Amino acid sequence: MPYLFKLTRRLAAGRTRTLLLLAALAACSTDGGVTGPQTPTTLPEADIKIASVLVTPASVSGNLGETGQFTATARNSAGSFLNGHSFTWTTDDATIVTVGPSGCVAAVGVGVANITATVDGFTAQARVTVSGEPLAAISVSPAQLSGRVGQVTQFSAKLIG
Repeated sequence: MPYLFKLTRRLAAGRTRTLLLLAALAACSTDGGVTGPQTPTTLPEADIKIASVLVTPASVSGNLGETGQFTATARNSAGSFLNGHSFTWTTDDATIVTVGPSGCVAAVGVGVANITATVDGFTAQARVTVSGEPLAAISVSPAQLSGRVGQVTQFSAKLIG
């Protein structure tokens, strides 16, 4: 019976890791930046041209190491959302914030940066302010280890900032 219990615990731990990985992937999906309502609509020719782009939220503040999601939408001259447009996401300072193809950002440095969504020559920006102490180093102990194959040893890590 103890073997079955250990196996069950291992399977449960594996499922937990899988669920956490799936949740992380869902939080920052790589859908190519297609955002906005996805309901098919038939519009006159003049109504399908992009007149403006909007990025939301317009600004955020966060701490070093955090992630977030921005959304871009294209609108026509009447202000209606236009479906199916793929946006290109860029940052003006990749040492502060990085941005993925779907608008998922990661705070990698302290400071202020702007991210930009572009489609068909139209752009919109959002401001990201990152605070926190930059990490100087990580100390791991023990620094060296000798032992036998299969031996289990506890390590500890300390952030030095």
